[in-house]
Amino acid sequence: MRAFLALDFDAAALAILRAYVRDLRHLTWSKHIKWVGDDSLHSTTRFLGEIDGAQKDILIESLRAPSALDKPEALTITVMSPQLFPKSTRPRLVVCLIKPHPVLTALALACETAAQTIGVPAERRAFLGHVTLGRVRDSWPRRGEAGPEAGQASPLIAPSQAYPTRANALTLYQSLLKSSGAEYVPLHRWPFG
Repeated sequence: MRAFLALDFDAAALAILRAYVRDLRHLTWSKHIKWVGDDSLHSTTRFLGEIDGAQKDILIESLRAPSALDKPEALTITVMSPQLFPKSTRPRLVVCLIKPHPVLTALALACETAAQTIGVPAERRAFLGHVTLGRVRDSWPRRGEAGPEAGQASPLIAPSQAYPTRANALTLYQSLLKSSGAEYVPLHRWPFG
């Protein structure tokens, strides 16, 4: 099964993220984006790739240990306004970055340790908290062609804003790839608080 670990947000945080997607869908260049569905908004803490049932069980058990996952009260994090990522000139995603937070960093490290425990190769890139709102399609205009509105800077919604939001659980998801897009099935949840 294709799996990943992710933070789930409370209703207020999801309302903000859904409003961003709704507002961005009205921009002229939005046709070049494959938007994430309302039920799929999350922040991946560790992509696992293909794992089997035994690996899933070991992962769940390893994250159950208090040393691996201190169940904090709902984690308050700051989500930034949407932006093109990694560069506005050559984007791959539309994301809301998450300001670094010590508890989130520790949680990502616990997820990384658990992933390596089940034989997933170490992640080479540093953890960067974010919520993906959409993925750039191949039809995105190349440099010099009409893309986002002229002079459009990142972030996409001005002025740049930051919202304190709450993550209420860490969830192990299975990702089912379908012709209509990915469907995420929760396999196990570790609620905060």
